[in-house]
Parts: sequence; C-alpha cells; structure tokens
Amino acid sequence: MYVSDTNNHTIRKVVIATGAVTTLAGAPTLLGNADGTGLGARFHYPGALALDGAGNLFVVDGSRTIRKIVIATADVTTFAGDGGYGSSADGTGTNARFNAASGIASDGAGNLWVAEYGSQTIRKIVIATSAVTTFVGTDARTGGAAGFVGPNGVASDGAGNLYVTDETTIRKIALATKLVSTVAGTTGQSGSADGNGAAARFNHPVALAGDGAGNFYVVDQENNLIRKVAGSTATVTTLAGAARQSGTTDGMGGAARLYGPFGIVSDGAASVYVADLGNSSIRKVDLGTRVVTTLTPHLFNGPCSFASDGNGTLYVADGSNIRTFDIATGNVTMIAGTDGEPGNIDGVGGAARFDEATGIARDGAGDLYVADSRNNAIRKMVVATGEVTTFVGAPFAGSNDGTTFNARFNGPLGIASDGAGNLYVADTGNKTVRQVVIATGAVSTLAGTAGEAGGTDGTGANARFNDPRSVASDGAGNLYVVDGTTIRKIVIASAAVSTVIGSPGKVGASLGALPASLNLPYGVTVLPTGEIAIVELRENAILIGHL
Repeated sequence: MYVSDTNNHTIRKVVIATGAVTTLAGAPTLLGNADGTGLGARFHYPGALALDGAGNLFVVDGSRTIRKIVIATADVTTFAGDGGYGSSADGTGTNARFNAASGIASDGAGNLWVAEYGSQTIRKIVIATSAVTTFVGTDARTGGAAGFVGPNGVASDGAGNLYVTDETTIRKIALATKLVSTVAGTTGQSGSADGNGAAARFNHPVALAGDGAGNFYVVDQENNLIRKVAGSTATVTTLAGAARQSGTTDGMGGAARLYGPFGIVSDGAASVYVADLGNSSIRKVDLGTRVVTTLTPHLFNGPCSFASDGNGTLYVADGSNIRTFDIATGNVTMIAGTDGEPGNIDGVGGAARFDEATGIARDGAGDLYVADSRNNAIRKMVVATGEVTTFVGAPFAGSNDGTTFNARFNGPLGIASDGAGNLYVADTGNKTVRQVVIATGAVSTLAGTAGEAGGTDGTGANARFNDPRSVASDGAGNLYVVDGTTIRKIVIASAAVSTVIGSPGKVGASLGALPASLNLPYGVTVLPTGEIAIVELRENAILIGHL
C-alpha cells in the first residue's frame, strides 16, 4: 500500500503484513516540484494516489500537477499540469492546467480520472498520451450540462462507471453516456443518517474506494465515519466510527474512533485501509467484523525538534507527545503523552499530557527538558522512569523571573542545554532569551526586554529580538538564536548580543559573504566544526553559516 505523507512531502510504502513503513520518493519536510529518483525528487503537499496496474503510481501533487512514479525504480516525473495557479485548461502533459485537483483514480483501461474541485469538473487523462480533457462538469465544454458542487474523491467500479464524492452526496457517472446521477445523499443537506439513496446524509465525504463487487466505502470526513454504499441498492450504512466524535480508539463499529480521516483504499478482499489524518496513522477496517485496528501508529507526525543521546537514539518533541527514534532500526516509540490529547498533566509515560511540545534538550545527566509552548512551561522527563513533571513556569503567560513555578514564560518554542548545568529558552512571546539553572530552577532573562520588539544589538536588556524561535549552544560559551530573518549570537558570560547572519529589514535568501540574508529560518544547530546549520523553511534548504 502506498500513502501520501502530505506534510512531509513524501510518498511512503506500507507493508500491510508487518506495518513497516519506508519512503518511496521525496525528501521529508523538503517541498518542491523537482523530478528525480527516490529521495532526489521533491513534492509540494502530495495528495490522492492511483495505481495503473502496470507498475506506475500517479499522484495529485499540490492540486495543480499530476506526478508519475515508476514503482520499480522510484523515478518521479511530472506527467500533467505545470503547477500554475487559478486555471483549468485541456492540453497534453505539462501544457494542461488543473485548478484544485483533489481525487484521482485509474479505470484499468488506460485512463486516469481526476476530480477537480476548483472548476467543479471531472477530467480525463489518457495515460498513453498524457492528453487531458474535461469530461463532465460545469465548465461549459463537453458534458458541461452536468453540475457538481465540490467534487473531491473519485473511484472506478471497473464496469464503466465512476463514483464521485460531491460535498454532501455520492454521484455516479456512466462513462459511455456521460450521464451523471446522484446515488446517495441530498445536495445541500448534511448529516450522518444511514438510509437508502436520497434519505442518507453525509458531511463532507472526501474519498471513496470500491471493492470490485459493486460496493463503495466512503470517508465521511467531518463525521469521522467510514460509510458503505451498496451499489445494487444505494443503501448507506455506517461501518466504523461515531458521528462527530473524534479519537484514537480501536474497536468494533461505533465503538471505534477516527479523527479527520482523509484517504481510503480497498484490498479487494475483506478490508479497507484508512489514512487517519488527524491521528497520523493508518487504520484497518475489517469489512466482515467492522473491527478497526491501528496498523501504523505514530509514524507520520511532523516533528518539531530533536535531541540525541549520542548512542543512536533521537528524542523527538512531537506536539502532544515525546517519541524516540532508533536510528539503526527506524523504530518509533511514544514515551510520553498521548496522540491527539493535549493537556497539562504531570505523570508517567502515556499518563502525562503536553500542549504543543516544540523544543527539546537533553542535559548532561540524560534527562530531557521540553518547551511546552501552550502551557508556557518547561517540562522535565526522567528518561529512566518516564516521569514527566513541570520544571519551571505555569500555565499562565507572563515574563517574571523567579524560581520554578514563580517564573513565567510566554509561548516558549526553543530550548537548549549548555552541558554545564544550564538551559536556555527562546521565549518567543516575550521576545527574550531566558536562562534556567537546572540545579535550582532559577529563571532569569539573559537578553532582550519582555514585550519590546526590534533587531537592536546590545548587551542584556538593551538588546532587542523580533521573533526568537530556536536556540543552540556551541558548548564554548555562546548561543545562536533564530530571530525572524536573522541569526543572532549571544556571548553567555557578558550577555552581549550581535547579529551574525541576515538583516532584520531584508527578507530573502542570498548566499555569500556574511551577513548574507535569510528568508524564513526555523531551526539552528552548531556543528562539530564550529559552523552552524540553519533550517531554511521557505527555501526548503539546509544552509551552513561559516562564522
């Protein structure tokens, strides 16, 4: 099974029998539209997928292009569309244009079918020639008499018909005659009722898959449900989930919970597999028993920051939880917090709760410290026991210096350890950099003045920061801070702040002699060579600063 890992801009392969996940093409977090092989290719928020039965995978990429992946070689090419915005035009290959393409399906007879949300049409692509035409819809061309509200998902029954999710209905298109009919649901009437044909209700169905026996399975996204449409009778039943109730629970039928499900595929036998977007997991639904199980938990979230133990394990701050990643095996384990359940609870392992864990650092004793942004606190985790406690700060925004719970932070995002008993925090909302003495829990403001923005270099409270987000220590008495479009240096002993890369008034990446310029730096780390590596978000690049 193949999955679009949208936020990581990759196409992943899932071995259903083992739950093993590998990356087929694209580079995690690096977006773009470059053709290439495997990790050398780039995608821009890839979405729906279709297999053509001849070893090729077609991907809706960024809603404006269709990309082709030869599975055997992982070779990626742009098949149709050019990524241009706001247009829909027939043509061949990259001369065609798409306007918010969403769903894609293969009919097994040499054609691809694309649901185009922006123009409210269904487009046809002949695979052999890459010729794109508008098949049906309101675009006033061939078949223009039919009308759609918001076509999203599309699937073929292999018998000459397409089925389309269309806002609150399921539509059928007879390919031979271009006749469009509504088989389930009623236009403009949302809900979750099971029933026959027009009596059934949906709430933003986004994808569907056929089982080869005339039945279709629908992802009813805003209801958090998986629905079945019996092709022979148009009877709609709910297979899994509870209407408008989100969660992660495995279980039978209505006892199971999903959270913003997005994609679905059938194995043609006894199961369907669901991309459960809100839970960042792949769920399996047994069609016979209606039992839902989680196949690949915790593998697709976008990590915010990492800390290494130096022995092959990374600790990952991942929103509402903390995970470990074993570099040698690729195994991911959640060690604290619970997916999709933010909160502010001290406890052991899964009993603890975080609310936007964004920064993470490891001290010299092996314990972890987490910038828990929405809780305005720094949390401590004893790795040996899994115990999580609130180390400094409280769930109230402020800027007070003080000790442990008397100190206040305002949306801290980044944290670093100097290995000598101190933590340094990018206190983003306060526009300051704070110091925490680990032994005593004493918090002080090292540089900047709370609530006063600017790019002024200076010492301690005389310096100004615009948007401090990430901080790194070089272990030699200096800190480097990502601040808006600049990298700032703080000499810890004197609290002297200077701008080493970029300019507060210049946005855009230009390489060369310092100060050069940056576009949207997001993270920073100090390399063993003494140089600094910068994550450039908008430029989709890792830059090296030679200081």
